[in-house]
Amino acid sequence: MKKFVFTGIFLAFSTSAVVAAPIYRCMTSTEVTFTNKPTSGCQKVDLGPISVIGTKKFNNSNTATRTAKKRNTTTPKTAKNTAYPTESAAENSSRNQGRRQILEAELANERNALSKAQQALSAQNGSKTPDQVKQLQNAVTDRQKNVEAIQKELSRVL
Repeated sequence: MKKFVFTGIFLAFSTSAVVAAPIYRCMTSTEVTFTNKPTSGCQKVDLGPISVIGTKKFNNSNTATRTAKKRNTTTPKTAKNTAYPTESAAENSSRNQGRRQILEAELANERNALSKAQQALSAQNGSKTPDQVKQLQNAVTDRQKNVEAIQKELSRVL
């Protein structure tokens, strides 16, 4: 019985120890590989100490409770992030004006393309195959959707 207890304790301690094998960096003409089995042209890499991060599952529940009580539970004040550039109202207005001009030009182009697609559909006079008629109808539908999308985007621009 003592033999089994001793063996159990020995196995528990021997498997919980952290074992770090040396790591080698091997370079060829086209790639770099890392391995624990060195070959010719490999250099040993010093990785420093190994970090071990525990989880709540393995921590003592009393310790977790004590650390939770020590934490500051107030909400942090949000600081204004100065890393991002800010835009003045004039810069924002000029940017939106240029955007509006571009969208209006696109809207005019799409309306012209829509009227041409509608004319092509109405001018087919039964001389087109059903597939060709379907393509013309799809072209009209696509142009109508494009006009709606551009109008929606224009409404977002102040």
